[in-house]
Amino acid sequence: MFTQNNLKILIVDDSPAGAYQTSDTLNQSDLNVSDISIAKSALQAMYLLGNSYYDCIICNGQLATTTGLEFVQQVKRAGLDQKFILLAGSGVADIESASEDPAVIAVLAKATLTSDQICKAIKDSSADIIVERRPAVGNAMAW
Repeated sequence: MFTQNNLKILIVDDSPAGAYQTSDTLNQSDLNVSDISIAKSALQAMYLLGNSYYDCIICNGQLATTTGLEFVQQVKRAGLDQKFILLAGSGVADIESASEDPAVIAVLAKATLTSDQICKAIKDSSADIIVERRPAVGNAMAW
């Protein structure tokens, strides 16, 4: 079993069914997830990020008003140091090729998402994910 303690995960997905699927997949994993927050938009996610630190953000690759990659850039412009897993529909290759950003630890296919894939992505990048709680830094609402 993975020994990271009390991971805080933010799911950003404008589809309630998609957010539920991702949350359910996380709950089935062997990760010790203590808190899962769900944002239905990039704006709501930025608000949450301005008030709390998350160990990892799992974001739909295509949101109603922006793409997952654009959201990653918004978070970085706000001065927030976060790690991302992007979920892609049929265009995984498109996002993978466009995402050479070190903040993106994995690009996974949403339709075939498994708890093992999420665990592997988080475990493989665990050296980069700081589990010690840090206060929110930067100006999340300045984007």
